[in-house]
Amino acid sequence: MIRSFQNKTFPMLVFLLLAACTGTKNLPKGEKLYTGAEIKIESAEKVNKKFIKTVAATGFRPSPNKKILGMRPKLWMYNTAGEAPKGKIKKWLHKNGEAPVLMRHVKPGVTSEIIDAKLFNIGIFKSFTESKIVEKKHTFNVIYTSHVHTPFVVKDLIYDISDDSLSRLILTEKDKSIIKAGDDYNLEKLRAERMRIDDVLKNHGYFYFNPDYLLF
Repeated sequence: MIRSFQNKTFPMLVFLLLAACTGTKNLPKGEKLYTGAEIKIESAEKVNKKFIKTVAATGFRPSPNKKILGMRPKLWMYNTAGEAPKGKIKKWLHKNGEAPVLMRHVKPGVTSEIIDAKLFNIGIFKSFTESKIVEKKHTFNVIYTSHVHTPFVVKDLIYDISDDSLSRLILTEKDKSIIKAGDDYNLEKLRAERMRIDDVLKNHGYFYFNPDYLLF
């Protein structure tokens, strides 16, 4: 009976051991652990801040170490194994662990540019993103603030097609276009529209047509 109880509780004990460490104990001298980023939106105009935040957050680089219940078991595994592990167990821990994401790995200036590029893709062509590093004893995070305006919109959809045969096919189904006048500019929608037109042409025998021929 005692043996059965011990066997059943062993996985739980291992999990608790892993979860007991936050990964900040063995940091290199002068380094701090990156815990992530957050985005703030500033605008003099009425904008959809929730949507803009979601888009901007896709530009965060790098990703922090993964957390489970507030702990970082994969980071603990990596630190326990060491940089040059010896033995099967430590090599396994090193392989399946996660190296610490440190201050030297984070480039707020570069990430700010990536965020602005993401916002450009949704029609915010003149955004400006700044960053602030917030440090604690062993960790730090980055707060990004994007100054934005309302997205540019599609004023009208005009087709300029020199080939009459292609023009007739495309214009016949233009009412199915993903892009509508008055929509916010959105790069992903433009790409989807290009693929839609490509499908229309291929369904009519233009098998060698390339969607890259379509410019917008």
